[in-house]
Amino acid sequence: MRVRHRNRIRLLSRGRGPTPGLETCSGPAPLVHCRAEGFSLLEVLLAVTLMGIAFVTLFQGFSAGLGLAARADSRSWAVIHARSVMDDVLSQDPLEEGRDSGRIDDTYSYRTSVVRVEPGEDEQAVTFEVVVQVSWGSTGYVELNARKTANEALQD
Repeated sequence: MRVRHRNRIRLLSRGRGPTPGLETCSGPAPLVHCRAEGFSLLEVLLAVTLMGIAFVTLFQGFSAGLGLAARADSRSWAVIHARSVMDDVLSQDPLEEGRDSGRIDDTYSYRTSVVRVEPGEDEQAVTFEVVVQVSWGSTGYVELNARKTANEALQD
């Protein structure tokens, strides 16, 4: 005889004892079998959906972090190259006005500009403004500015 009680199916024993292989459940009547408790299909689908959303969010965060790291690496190399080009230009003696450009490697290119700054009335020195721009890709660039002053007597 089967009795439904609180979402459990109970088989009542008629003095024969438990059926081999079936679990017994606690309760007022002698039980031979209980319905196994588990997750419903809706609960499983909801859990899988939430885990999917969490993984997608996590992987997007990793992807954004890697993109930012790559941009920082490119910018760092551009600054290193720009400082190197700036050192080369400033080490020229005497410094001459003009523009120059070239490629550093397959990724980076540079442009330099050396312009003489007009001295004031009381100034005896010649000042040059040096601009170095290193670019990479279609939109990335770094620009460094410096001024070098030399005695006018040394320039003549």
